[in-house]
Amino acid sequence: MDNENMNQTGAEQNEASATDNENKETKVTYTQEEVTKMLQEETDRRVSAALKKQQAKFDNKMAEAEKLRGMDESQRKEYEYEQKLAELNEREKEFNLAQNKLEASKVLANRSLPIEFVDYIVADDADTMMENINVFEKLFKAAVSDAVAKKIASPAPKTGTVKQTGMTREEFSKLNIAQQSELYKTNPQLYKELTQ
Repeated sequence: MDNENMNQTGAEQNEASATDNENKETKVTYTQEEVTKMLQEETDRRVSAALKKQQAKFDNKMAEAEKLRGMDESQRKEYEYEQKLAELNEREKEFNLAQNKLEASKVLANRSLPIEFVDYIVADDADTMMENINVFEKLFKAAVSDAVAKKIASPAPKTGTVKQTGMTREEFSKLNIAQQSELYKTNPQLYKELTQ
C-alpha cells in the first residue's frame, strides 16, 4: 500500500510540476521598455491610419479644386449646382427613411408588435414598408400561436387530492406536506390565504 501511495504521490507531483511549467510558459512579463515600444507602435499605427484618411480627403479636395480650375464660370456653377443637388437628395433620402422608421414604429405599436424589429421592416417607400409590416405581423403571430399551442399541448399538471376552492384552514392543516406543496403549485393564491 505504501508503494502505491508513493507512486500516486509521485505521479501527482509530476502532473503538478507539468501544470506549473505550463502556467509559467503562458505567463508573460514585459519590461517597461517593451511596453513603451508596443504602445509607441500602436500609437504610430493609429496616427498613420488617421493621416492616410486625412490625406485621402485632401487629395479629393485637391482633385475637385483642380477640376474646378479647369472649368469656366458657367461650368463651375453647373458643377457646384450638381454637387448641392446630390447632397440635398442624400439628405432628403435620410429624412424620408427616418420618417418611415417613425411611422413603422407607430404601426408596429398599434398592432401590438415589437418595435425592436423596425429596422428590418423600414423601407424607402410606404407601400413596401406596409407590405413588410403585414408579412412580419403574419409570421410573428403564427410563431406566437405555435409557441402557445406547444405550451397548451404539454401535459396538464397532475391533480392531487387537494380541493381547489372552499378549503378551510383546519382542512389545510390536516394535509400532508406533499399535498400542501401541490396546492402551492396549483393555486398559490389560496395557499397564501390559508397560510396567513
